[in-house]
Amino acid sequence: MPRKSGTLGDVARSVMEYVTNVYFVGTFSLEPLPGSGHVVNSLDELVKLRRRHGVDVHPKLLEAARVHERTVSSLQARKVTGSSFGTPYDSSAILYLYPVTIGGKTMRVSLSTANSDFWVYSSLQNKTQLEGHNFYTVNPDHIKKSYIFITGYNGASDYDAVGRVYTEKVTIGGLTAEQAVGAAVAVSQHQLNTKRRDGMVGLGDKTLNTIQPDSQNTFIDNVKSQLAKKVFAITTKITGSIFDFGFIDPKKYTGSIAWVDNFFEENWSAYGFYGSGFSVGPSNVNITPRKMNIHLDSASTVTYVDPDIITSFYGKIKGAKFDNDRQYWTIPCNSNPPDFTVVIGGQKFVTPGCHLISINIDDSHKMCIGGLQNIGGGVDFSLFGINWFRGKYVVFDVSSDKVKLGFAKEAGQ
Repeated sequence: MPRKSGTLGDVARSVMEYVTNVYFVGTFSLEPLPGSGHVVNSLDELVKLRRRHGVDVHPKLLEAARVHERTVSSLQARKVTGSSFGTPYDSSAILYLYPVTIGGKTMRVSLSTANSDFWVYSSLQNKTQLEGHNFYTVNPDHIKKSYIFITGYNGASDYDAVGRVYTEKVTIGGLTAEQAVGAAVAVSQHQLNTKRRDGMVGLGDKTLNTIQPDSQNTFIDNVKSQLAKKVFAITTKITGSIFDFGFIDPKKYTGSIAWVDNFFEENWSAYGFYGSGFSVGPSNVNITPRKMNIHLDSASTVTYVDPDIITSFYGKIKGAKFDNDRQYWTIPCNSNPPDFTVVIGGQKFVTPGCHLISINIDDSHKMCIGGLQNIGGGVDFSLFGINWFRGKYVVFDVSSDKVKLGFAKEAGQ
């Protein structure tokens, strides 16, 4: 299907333009909105992740994230062309947005497999926060009285978004459901830094969403009965991730699907599984056996792994540097990082090193943030982001309480 450029009004009038491969009732594929891709501040993302898991964030990392954002915003405000500050070396550092219609109005959201919250910008916010955003105009008749949502860390003391809860008809693709929607009263600077994004749709475990006093169904829970098969799958291309709902597309993968059991970590809604080993370098090098606690996040642009994997990875990159204060690795933007291989369900899945270079941190294009990082603070799990999804077809079988995850090599890889 050819993509069309146009205004957000065009999107609102024709959401189905971006819903493809509708084979029969209960199946569809959701593509990113054209022009919705935006570079993610990897430093800001690292701050957010460390706070989520109770890891101390050094003031110098906070300042580095702020400086990076201010510089990019200043260049954008002055419409400076030709500047390369903050640009990605791999498209995995770009986050794409998807159309969701709420109460008849279309918004641009990210879809996350590490989150179970459904919230959007709303008319309850200060107008200064709504600049450049589509937002949900709340209907007082649809409010869930005494219900609130708070996404973030340490309760309301370090929130990402906070607001009230309403019940609205929500449409994603060809499926519509009555959905509990968080209408933001305020959002954090981190959210404001993510330009054009009007909210988040979480696809994770409903029991761990942040609506209070009682958690509510996710969109997936509410539309399961409408799906031809109770599955969804992700293919990640250079132009963004495509989400298949209700079917597994045999044209999008090669070989067999490796199935593993899913588990949800306590107090976190991210899909998780155990890998059985890894290697750094060519795929024919020996695998280091290990039970790896791995989580999936389709809205994170960087992959986070164990310290010894980090040591091995950056030890093979000339010019790699670790900043002791900020606690992250940088590499020359023109370097050739080694491949990273993980064993899942008895199969090897390779992430080429070229996908493990994130955004540059200077205007000279000399140094970039490495696409593999460590969360720090003794956190004992891995978080695989968009750069790891590249080249794989990832399936989520939600047909029962015992969720299964499937992994296959993307066709053509």
